[in-house]
Amino acid sequence: MKKRICCLAMAASIFLCSCAANPEQDVVISKNDGSFDVNVVQSATQPAGQNEATTQNVSYTDSFTSTDGSVQFQLSIDDTIPVQAWPVVEIVPHYLTAEDAERVANALFDNAEFYEKRPVLAPDEQLFSKSEIQERMADCQRWLDVDYMTQLYGDAQYAEYEIETVKRFIEKYSEAYDAAPEEDTRVPCEWTLKTDSVYFYSQEEMSEVDTSEDNMAIQAEVVMDGIDYVYSISTRDRDDFKINNIHAGISSGYGPSTIEREELIARLCRTNEPSEAQIAAVKEKAEDMIARMELGDWLIDQCYVQEHTHHGTPEYYICVTAVPTFQGTASFRRQQLGNLRSSAAYASSYYLTDMAFQFSPNGELIDFELSSTIDVKQVINDNTAVLPVDDLMERAKQHISLSDYGAYYIPVSSIEIYEEEYGENIICMINITQMDYGLTRVKAPNTDDSYYYVPALMLSGSIEYCGQNTGTVYDSYSQMMGNDELWPLVCLNAIDGSVIELQNPSPT
Repeated sequence: MKKRICCLAMAASIFLCSCAANPEQDVVISKNDGSFDVNVVQSATQPAGQNEATTQNVSYTDSFTSTDGSVQFQLSIDDTIPVQAWPVVEIVPHYLTAEDAERVANALFDNAEFYEKRPVLAPDEQLFSKSEIQERMADCQRWLDVDYMTQLYGDAQYAEYEIETVKRFIEKYSEAYDAAPEEDTRVPCEWTLKTDSVYFYSQEEMSEVDTSEDNMAIQAEVVMDGIDYVYSISTRDRDDFKINNIHAGISSGYGPSTIEREELIARLCRTNEPSEAQIAAVKEKAEDMIARMELGDWLIDQCYVQEHTHHGTPEYYICVTAVPTFQGTASFRRQQLGNLRSSAAYASSYYLTDMAFQFSPNGELIDFELSSTIDVKQVINDNTAVLPVDDLMERAKQHISLSDYGAYYIPVSSIEIYEEEYGENIICMINITQMDYGLTRVKAPNTDDSYYYVPALMLSGSIEYCGQNTGTVYDSYSQMMGNDELWPLVCLNAIDGSVIELQNPSPT
């Protein structure tokens, strides 16, 4: 059992859906449809910043227990929050165009060559020319070397497994060589939106494919500085959900497994730990790329070094993330929505707007993701009245105190298995150490085509499941994630104190 019982999919579907007690009246406003009524928006009586500081120190220390006693909370917040004019902004999805796709591609891959992505399920003799097959056969010979593959993957047994895959591809390439054309099979990117099945099936197979549920897409193969990349945009405007996403990254190639990508990343990222100068240069590079995309206003909220050691040898990445800004005010980072097909009234049908880069220490792009491009429809209020932070904190504490130990990332049924296996009662220990105060997204009423960004407060913390008698930690969110990521506990609209749901329930 143990940690395998838990999975991130559970986390997306269980968030604060279980309560230990039903109070006689709601402590925190909870809207049945999860939407926000802009009629409650009132302007602040005093212009922000007039006769007051631009930040406010906040410090909260407390210990409290859930109403059923299954969760113990430790609150420890010492931070500053902005004091400013808080806007409320209505936004709508920005549906990506071919022009957007080409402009963003050139922002990421300046002076690169772009080709139409070849359909991955087409026969090899249609995908590759004779010279390409020869090049891939040469790569495969390198990948047959046990020592080389063991060094690449850090595991001799896994290396042997990959080598067997390589051997099968050698046979495939040999069979395809005679029928392969002499000329290059690649064609320049047409920068035209197409049903995304075109990039999976051959032309002959497309006549049999049902494309009625497809997204529209542009997918390209990109060559820059001798590195093969893939680039794609995907757009969808349907009643079930909306999508406007962009992805770019080092290609896994058309060959065996992901060896080609792993090999390139090893070459680029198995270096010394990045210096401050390298980190600054990468941040500047990302800022320039974002400006050239021309897809709204963004603020880089994180720029940090990430170390991967899953292959035994450290690989270093410089990670850059950005959040949308409105009227000069940034939104705060939230966990991405887990699904878009929920039937709950408050569920969002559009992923949260977000941007993330991964670079090598020397600044080569490894991966890029942009989710849910948006346009500003209107500014509802540029100086909105908000509740005092102390009031919001009390509401937040009272709200989470109604949860039980099954309200977080492990369901009650799994906790009961723990209790039977370890022979003691389990309690949930939550250490609340992070407060975010800024703009976040809520639904507009009676529509899936419009949202508001409103000022809000969010609390996050670490979660451990411990033996009540021994104090032994049997599971924790950080162990499951493999990092120090905190769990978002509660988010409140700072205008009316209502709960902002942070995840969509699982589809029903």
